[in-house]
Formats: sequence, C-alpha cells, structure tokens
Amino acid sequence: MGSLWRFRALCGALAMVSICASAAANGSFPAEFAHLLPPQLDEIGEITLTGGGGPRGGGLLLVKCTGEGGAFTTIQSAIDAAVDGNLIAVFPNDCTEDGRWHENIDFLGKAIVLKSAGLLDPTVTGETIIDGDAAGPVVRFVNGESSFSVMDGFTITNGQSVDTQIGGGVRCVDSAPSIRRCVFRENVAYRGGGIGVRGGGTIMIDSCRFMGNVATGDGIDGSAAYFEYPGSPILFDCEFEQHGDVVVGINRFTQEFLDCSGIGGCGLVISCEFRNNNAATLFRGNGATLVGCTFAENSGVCAQGARIEIRDSRFEANTGGASIVSSTFSVIIERSDFIGNVDVRRVVGSSPLISTFDIRGCRFIDNQADYLLEFSGGGSIEDTEFLDNVTDQYAVRSISGEFAMDRCRFERNRVIESLNSIILALVSSDRLGLIRNSQFLNNSPGPISGSCVGITGPAYMDSCLFVGNIHDGFGTPFSTQDGVVTNCTIVGNRTVFGASGLDAAEVTNCVVYGNRSIHPTSPRPQVIADSLSYSVVEDATGGVGVSNADPRFVDFGHWDDMGTPADASDDVFVSGDYHLLAGSPCIDRGDPEFAAAPGATDLDGKARVQGCRVDIGAYEFEQVGSVVGDVNRDGFVDLDDVPAFFETTLHPQGVGICEADVNEDGLVDGRDIGAFVVLQLAG
Repeated sequence: MGSLWRFRALCGALAMVSICASAAANGSFPAEFAHLLPPQLDEIGEITLTGGGGPRGGGLLLVKCTGEGGAFTTIQSAIDAAVDGNLIAVFPNDCTEDGRWHENIDFLGKAIVLKSAGLLDPTVTGETIIDGDAAGPVVRFVNGESSFSVMDGFTITNGQSVDTQIGGGVRCVDSAPSIRRCVFRENVAYRGGGIGVRGGGTIMIDSCRFMGNVATGDGIDGSAAYFEYPGSPILFDCEFEQHGDVVVGINRFTQEFLDCSGIGGCGLVISCEFRNNNAATLFRGNGATLVGCTFAENSGVCAQGARIEIRDSRFEANTGGASIVSSTFSVIIERSDFIGNVDVRRVVGSSPLISTFDIRGCRFIDNQADYLLEFSGGGSIEDTEFLDNVTDQYAVRSISGEFAMDRCRFERNRVIESLNSIILALVSSDRLGLIRNSQFLNNSPGPISGSCVGITGPAYMDSCLFVGNIHDGFGTPFSTQDGVVTNCTIVGNRTVFGASGLDAAEVTNCVVYGNRSIHPTSPRPQVIADSLSYSVVEDATGGVGVSNADPRFVDFGHWDDMGTPADASDDVFVSGDYHLLAGSPCIDRGDPEFAAAPGATDLDGKARVQGCRVDIGAYEFEQVGSVVGDVNRDGFVDLDDVPAFFETTLHPQGVGICEADVNEDGLVDGRDIGAFVVLQLAG
C-alpha cells in the first residue's frame, strides 16, 4: 500500500483525522465548561504503512473483510490484538449483502481508538455499520475504560439487551469512554436503548445522532440514552429524533442530585437538538445543565428534573405534555426562547417543593397554554419578554412566597377564561411582591373579572408602564388592595366595572390619565386608593400634591374607534411616547420626602431622581447642571434669572423648579422670593 497516514488532534488543523476525545467534532466546546472535560489523548504522530504487513506490527491496525494486506477480518480480532495506544481503522464491510459488520464487540479495558476509516481517508466512502443482530449490546465498555478508549464514526444498530440490562447500542458499566460522531439507530434495551451507562465518572458523547431507539422497561428513562449515578455525562452537539418514553435520562433517582453540585456537576448537555420525538419526556436530568440546546416539533415534556438549569436554549413548536419545562426542586432558565408551543398545561412550572425559580433574559412568544409560568414558594423574573401569548388561566401565577419581577415586558397577551389575570401573585403576609421597571401594553385579561396584574398580600410596584390594556369585566390594569404603587404611568386602558386605571392601598408619584370606563350607567374613577398623593390623575379633585393637569407627554397616543364611533366597547388605544416634555407638571413634582433606593432607576434605566425632587411617572426628565437660583439655566445667577424666577413661582411646573426653590424647602412659592432677593444681592 505504501501509504503515509498523518493524524492530528482535532484541536489541531484537520477534523477528518481527529482523535481528540475532549474537543468537539462539529463545533467549539464552551470554554467555561472546559474544566469538566475528561483528559485529552496525546497527539498521534505519523504512522507509515509499507508493503502488506504493516498493520499488525505498528501503531495502526486495519480491519477489512477481505483481509487485504494482512488486515484483520473482524473488529473484535483487531481489538484482541491491540495494545494501549493503538489506532484501529475499520473499513466498510464489502463482503456482506447489507454492507454491515455483524458483531458484538468488547473494548476489553484497552486505551485504544476505534475509528471508521472514512474519517481517516477521504477516498473511503459509505457508512461503517456495526449490527448487533439483537444478540446483546453492539459495543461493551465494562472493564474500566477511560476517555482514552475512543469509538469514532460508526453507525450502531440492532443491539438488544435482555431482561433488565442497560444499553442496547452501547453498554458502559463503571467505564467512561469517549464516543464521537456515531449514529445510534433502532437499538433496544430495558433502559438506554442507544446508550446505557452506570457509574464510571465523566463520559463524553460528542456529535452523535440518535434515531428510533427503544427502552422497554418502566418507561421513565432513556430510550436514546440513560445515565445512572454516579456519573456526570457530557453530551455535546448531539441529535435525538423519533423516540418515545423518556428520551434522555440522567440521574434517575431524585435524591442523587444532592450528591453532586455546581453547574454541570450532575451532567452537561450542550448544543444538542431534540426534534420530532413523540415522548413522555424528552430530557430528564436531576441536577443537570442544558446549554445552547434546541427542542423543536416534539410532543411531550421537553425538560424535567428535580434541579435543572437551562441556558441559551430554544423551545419551539412543541405540543402536549404537562409542561415544556418542569422541576420539583429548583429551576433556573437564562437567555432562552419559548416560541409557538401549543396545547400544554404550563410552559414552565414547578411543584410545591420548589426552592428556586429564576427566569432571566428569556422570551415567551406566541405560546398557547393554561399557564406560561406557574410556581410556588417564591420566584424571580428579570429582563424577560412575554409577547402574543394566549393562556386559558394566567400568563404568570405565583402561589405563596416572595415574588419579584424586574425589567419585563408584557405585550398583546390574552387570557381566555373569565376570572383570570395576566399576572396573579398570591403573597403571604410575611413576604413581599415586587414589580418594577416593567411594561404592560395592550394585554387582555379574562373577560369577566381579571386584572393585568393582580397581587393579593403586601406588594410594591415601582416605575412601571400600563398602556392600552383591555378589561371587559370587573378588572383593573393593576390591583393590589394591600400594596403601594409609586412612579408608574397608567394611560389609555379600558374597563367596564373596575377602576379604569389603578386600585391600590397607597398611590404616590403616579400618572393615571386618559383611561376609559365604559360602564353603561356609572363610569368608574381613574384611581381607587386609600391614600393618593403627589400624582397627576385626570379626574382628581384634591389630595396632597395631586393635580389633574395635562401630564404633557412627548406623544399621548390616541383611541381608535375601529370604524364604530358610537360603540366604545371595541375601541383600542394606540400607544404613544410617555417621556415628559420640558414643561410637564410631572417634573420635580413628586413627593419631596421621597428618597430613591441605592441604584434605583426609571423605566429607561436612568437614575431615578434627576432634579431636586423625583418626577411623577415612569420616566424621569433628564436634567444636567441644576444650580439654585439659575432659573434660566444660562450658567449664571444674575438679574437675567428674575423673569424666569417669577414665572416659575406663579406656575411651578416643568424644568426650573429646582432652581426656583431657593430656600430648598421642597416647594416653589412666595417664601422663595426673599431668599432669591438675598441671593441676587450677594452677587
């Protein structure tokens, strides 16, 4: 043959001849998880084949069904002859009618690389298939193999374990080999139809494809792959399709996740795709971490676990099942999308045992479910969008415990059933509900009674925007009879029987304006509150610091009568821009005793207090260079400020109030005149 074979690790230049067990065959493994990888193989140098006798005497062993050039005629015979460090190259079987190797092989504990020759020589084409003839597992790793035992580039099919044994395609017991670029098709086992693993530490499954494998056991774990504790598998860049039951199971027993800790410490699934499976659960992993995965067009629960963490993943067009994601102890989901999932009870849910429920930087778009999020025991939702979803019950339901929401956006969501809200939070008396820096636009709660946001128990809402929400019954845009609402803007909402804007115990620094009540005989007020102060409310008639003046937004928006001016029930509100103009009576007119918490911001993320006092509403008017007495803001305190000072004293609103409050008592009135005169005389 006289060929010169050159082998470089994948971490080098040529992927087609890679034997680097800990790197990705078809992508880049995230650096943040590199410390979890098993050891790499050393780079193999050049191996020369000379004449016909080379394969048995050097580091390279060939397997050809013809025995050409002294090659081995079965895969197992080559493994039997190999020693640690050998590479076995297997050619497609041209001697059988179906072109398959019909064997059940055992690695015998050897640190060898078994590789399809097609990965080593581009002139070799076709699949290299190993068929187990339903006589047991196709491949066994049961003698303590480590990551230096590598299988690369084969199709594994027709393996079948008997009784309650694991692993139809591959069985691993107390071993942790590296399995790369393989296809597992139509294998059967009690658990782990494609791969079954029990113990052994970190096993690397890299760039493999699983199709139509079956688990015949209790139906709870591993038609494609099953991993039993102790062990922390890494699945990278793998595909799973046409499976039932539980497709991938990691750490079957709930208590086992308590014995491993840290991200990826109980299993790591990265850049994998689950598509077109009809399963009870696609991924069940107690204590596992999913990163960059895709779940699309499946039926059944997508991801479930006692403790589960999901990052940068996508769940799209899945259907059926109790949940898309479900946990019994804790769930953390970051930067992930849930799009177009239908006919599910919950998109993300938890049981009463939950201790952590964190959703951060996610998107929920065009889903149809009973609930989008349902959890108990407390939860946190941050930087998340909810757009165009339809729910039978609630978009978000929190049952007991603390509830916190920050920088979220709810737009064009709709609730079908009569008595339900977009958000319902049941907060116990010793806990707190907190919603801040969030937007609620053009949502439609339940048709009889439901709020855009309803919180029972102590609650606090700050710096939020409610615009264009439609309530056809007794609901209000926001209801918290025991709560405090500050610095919110509530405009252009529509109700029938409830307050058209806000129902709360205490309201301060808010704009509630242009909301409509279409009650047939007795329109409801903009605000129902035990305490209302320092706010701009359209129908207000009194109260400390309360005004009914035009708030002077950049763009108020407008009502569209939808071509039926005589019928207000179908009117919709077209949103505007709710930042403040320079002459707004909301600027520097909030509660003079208000002290912003450290780091507090308005809805834009700007510092909450820009002038001498907090502004009214969700947005601060940005002010720079405020100096007491410099009412015309030309940089000097002089006689040129006199006209502006008296104008501001007579009409204390808009930019300039801070400068005109010369005695700094929080008010602009006649008592500032003497202080202004003294300031002028002082030069």
